[in-house]
Amino acid sequence: MVSKLRKEDEKCANIVADLLDKHLYCQVTNFERCYDVQRQVSGIDTLFTYNEKTYLCDEKAAIRYVNKNLQTFSLELSFINRRNEVQDGWLIDDKKVNNAFLFVWIDKSDKDIISSVDDVREIEVALVDKSKILSFLERLGWTEEKMLDKAQKMRENESEYGGNVYKHGCKFVCSRFLVEQPVNVLISREDLKKISDWTVKFDL
Repeated sequence: MVSKLRKEDEKCANIVADLLDKHLYCQVTNFERCYDVQRQVSGIDTLFTYNEKTYLCDEKAAIRYVNKNLQTFSLELSFINRRNEVQDGWLIDDKKVNNAFLFVWIDKSDKDIISSVDDVREIEVALVDKSKILSFLERLGWTEEKMLDKAQKMRENESEYGGNVYKHGCKFVCSRFLVEQPVNVLISREDLKKISDWTVKFDL
């Protein structure tokens, strides 16, 4: 089951990449999509220049929330790896060298599980500098150290309060049903768009 889900996710991610290459990245310069595993593991899916700034970008698409009008995005703080150790998630992992994330919401599609670029009708993307996300969270009182402490408390205590996205600016969630038990911080879509360097909506 996990393997099947992973294959579906990979297929959907590749479809989203094709859409972005066709509709978004045609508007930037010095574009390169990374296919080698080493750079992908280090958090780089694409490299490009936009408004004279060079981006090493990690693409994050909400592929399990197609047609859901998702108004948040979930950013990974920590997870349990195959050695049963708690490991930093992609938001704060210092081994990741990307300086930005491209968040993708698939708002309209002919199918909830996309199988072709022709299925997708509407997407919105927000290009957000990683440092701006961390600064946004720090303004709310959440340094990396405090977030990791919160993540540990969430993992150890099912009744640990996670907060409210719209009341507190963010919310913490532990996905206990997954093997990796990731703890994520949720930020509203509008807040991510406000701190973004570039937001675009496409009707396809």
